[in-house]
Order: sequence, then C-alpha cells, then structure tokens
Amino acid sequence: MIVVLNEDAARAALAKGMLSCPACPARLGPWGSARTRAVRQADGPHSVRPARARCRGCGVTHVLIPVACPPRSGYGLSIVGTALLSHAAQGLGHRPIAAGLQIPEETVRRWLRQARRSVDRIRRRAAGALFHIDPDMFGRLAPLRSALADALNMLFAAAVATARRHRLESVCLWRIAAMICGGHFLADARAD
Repeated sequence: MIVVLNEDAARAALAKGMLSCPACPARLGPWGSARTRAVRQADGPHSVRPARARCRGCGVTHVLIPVACPPRSGYGLSIVGTALLSHAAQGLGHRPIAAGLQIPEETVRRWLRQARRSVDRIRRRAAGALFHIDPDMFGRLAPLRSALADALNMLFAAAVATARRHRLESVCLWRIAAMICGGHFLADARAD
C-alpha cells in the first residue's frame, strides 16, 4: 500500500513510470485497479477505486490509496479527523461524537483507542517534521490538556509549516497531517 496526497498526479506518475517500488529500487508500472469501495466524507458518500501498481523488478503489487480515504475504513479522513479533534479539543466521549457524526458508537470508540495507542508515533512524526521545517514554532508550542491534544497540536503546527514551505495552501491540512504521519493517524505501532 502506498498512500498518495493527490490521486490524479499519482496515476499520471505511475503511467509514466516515475514511481519507485517501496520494496526495491525498481520502478512501478500500472496494474489495473483495486476494488471500488464507498467512503463517507464530510460532504457525503464517495466511490473510490484506487490504482494498483506492480513493480517491474520484484513483481510485488501495491495499491495507491488516496490519503483522504484511510485504509480499511468506510469513513474518510475528514470524518475521522473531526472525531479526534472533538475528543482532544473539547473532551467529548465516543457517544456524543458518534451521535453528532451519525456513525456507530463502536466505530468512534475504536478510533479513539487507536489514536491513544498511536499518540507517541504521531508526536514523533510531528516533532521531526516541525523541528525540520520551523524550529522556532516547535519551541513555542504550549502543553495542552492531554497527550492526544498535544500530539494533534504539534501535528497541525507541522502541517501548517509544511503547507507554507511547499506552497500547499490549497491542500486540506488533514491530508498534509496524515502524510506527515506516514499516510494515516490510526496505524498500529508496527507502522513506524
């Protein structure tokens, strides 16, 4: 799985043989598409059919997952992000968040548990990115009410600094933040 910021640009780069295999130094080529799946975003349901790639060297196949559509989830990044912010910034529990987003309570509970397990990884990735791009901002961040709130605060500071540095102001900060985290917030600890 390869998480991409811009699906159209990634497909074009794949077609031109410009993407490298994460498993070896060879180039990737187009290899059809993965299955279509429905993903609910903040603005409603979307149908997503990610590109599939095959390495010309080792033969391994990869799916190019848009960063806005977390892997193995029927909910988009904007929905997951809203739930995490509601918990970290407002202290809401899984039940009121689920009611507000009109999604199952167990889904939100799982996201919050995964976020708490991922907090050190999120903080490490965010700190590395922020310190590299804007060390002054890194030193100005004040501690917040919880480890998750601290991690998300640092992550968004890194996303803002990245957007400024690379002129990505038109890109959703959640997408930039997810890319800083290696493509997704709620990865298992083995993802690092």
